[in-house]
Amino acid sequence: MAKHSTLYTHTEHPYKPKSIHETRKEEHDQGNAIKRFNAWLAIQAYTILSSMWTFYAFVLLSATGFPGIPWITCSPQAFVSWLSSQSFQLWALPLLGAATVLVGKAAEHLAKQQYEATMRTLHGEEQMIQHMNAQDEKIIEMVTQNTQMMQHLNDQDEKILFIQKQNEEQLRLIANMQQQILTLSQKSEPRSFFPFFRKHKVA
Repeated sequence: MAKHSTLYTHTEHPYKPKSIHETRKEEHDQGNAIKRFNAWLAIQAYTILSSMWTFYAFVLLSATGFPGIPWITCSPQAFVSWLSSQSFQLWALPLLGAATVLVGKAAEHLAKQQYEATMRTLHGEEQMIQHMNAQDEKIIEMVTQNTQMMQHLNDQDEKILFIQKQNEEQLRLIANMQQQILTLSQKSEPRSFFPFFRKHKVA
């Protein structure tokens, strides 16, 4: 039996989902040496300056310029100037960077979960499409078998009708032959001698 195509042909979308690591790798491979070095240096600097260890080091560094206790060992203006310009700005940047890293990791984890969920959904849809294609092939196979069976039955009906016609023709021939035999038998039947016997008996 010839293989039939399915009732529906699935056409895949040209876009395929990619993880952030695959995207970064493609961007890294497409850039030149200077761009790759700049990207590497920026990532390393961001990693170092956005760590809690950098925060602790800057806190200790800012403590070296501590002017003293306001109104006791130093003026309030000197303490506010140190806190705002030397201390706070020094350790606030790595602290914010570390918090950004944590938020970024959470966002990356969420994006990964969404990516995995999307890939799982796509996999389920592909399985469903394959299942429907298999059902289509089975349905077409059953329809083909039914068509062949109907064709076979039609052929048998035609043969039966042909045989019936032959039988009817033979019956007509037999009937004609019987009629001809009966006619011939009537024509060849000897005449009765009863009149002759009657004539001699009267004499």
